[in-house]
Amino acid sequence: NKTIEFRFFNGTKSKDTLLKYLDFVDAICSYCRTGNSSISEMKDWINFYDFVSKNRQDYPYLFKFFNFNTISKSFSF
Repeated sequence: NKTIEFRFFNGTKSKDTLLKYLDFVDAICSYCRTGNSSISEMKDWINFYDFVSKNRQDYPYLFKFFNFNTISKSFSF
């Protein structure tokens, strides 16, 4: 089975929030798919932020969310 399931979002009635969630899933899949970075580089939150920023036309709702919230350099996933 080649299915990946994401289960970490709260329910929402907001269109913008739902689109932000969809942008996130698409962005994280695209970011990991590139394979141009090491695992430790891919786990760095700032590198993911930079990827989204460079591709903001593809992820407008996620990019808008990032710009309204502080990105902490100490955060990683």
